[in-house]
Amino acid sequence: MKVIHLTDLHISPDPVMNCDSVDPCKAALRHIARFHADADRIVVTGDLTDRGDRDSYLKLLELLEQAGLKDDPRLRLLLGNHDDRKVFQSVFPATPKDPNGFTQWTETTDAGMFVYLDTHEPGTNTGYFCDDRAAWLESILSTAQTAGMSAWLFMHHNPTPVHVLSADSIGLKNGEKFREMISRYRETIEHIAFGHCHFTLSGSLHGVPLSANRGTARALWAGIEQPQPKFATGPLERHYNVMFIEDGSTIIHTVDFERQEDVVYLG
Repeated sequence: MKVIHLTDLHISPDPVMNCDSVDPCKAALRHIARFHADADRIVVTGDLTDRGDRDSYLKLLELLEQAGLKDDPRLRLLLGNHDDRKVFQSVFPATPKDPNGFTQWTETTDAGMFVYLDTHEPGTNTGYFCDDRAAWLESILSTAQTAGMSAWLFMHHNPTPVHVLSADSIGLKNGEKFREMISRYRETIEHIAFGHCHFTLSGSLHGVPLSANRGTARALWAGIEQPQPKFATGPLERHYNVMFIEDGSTIIHTVDFERQEDVVYLG
């Protein structure tokens, strides 16, 4: 399978961290349509808008339509801390919900079970993994384990500390519960893909590989060279990830979509 992982669009009529968010998103969607028309899934892991307002969701709908993705069956939209669940569901009513109203669901793919998590909690930038969400995920992973299926998790918030104060202070608030579950199902979960941080990272959680990318809005500097309580930015490339999932391997490429025209093919 070929999976596009987009994140942190932050669509807004106003600048986001002194940067336009609409044109970069438009460029990313255009780039995906041009070079990755063969993708099996296009997963956007939250912060679809910056303020969670209806006009911004309608603008996102317009951008998707311009890119030919408005009704594309491959598209999966998740929620982040900057989103509004009720407003999102009113503009994208076809997006599945669980019995508790969270925007989360699963599907069976050629690679296994894809699990789309909702870590959004109104009124805060931190992520939540409440008892209802934990029970839902436990049931999903137990079912996958019993069936001998691999599971792939997509979510917005970083599920474990990434050693960057500005990101960890608004990560998954009650992450211990989530991480304990990951530990118990480490043989079932193949990968965790998330956003939220606005910088590139990879690693593992209890042996489960994980990855994130900068997204299409303002790219941030991780600041691992010193404690960084505030966000830091600079002339950094926005990008999205392309995941190639095959039997026994997962390869992830980071695509600096705004620099395609600067590429020179040698030989």
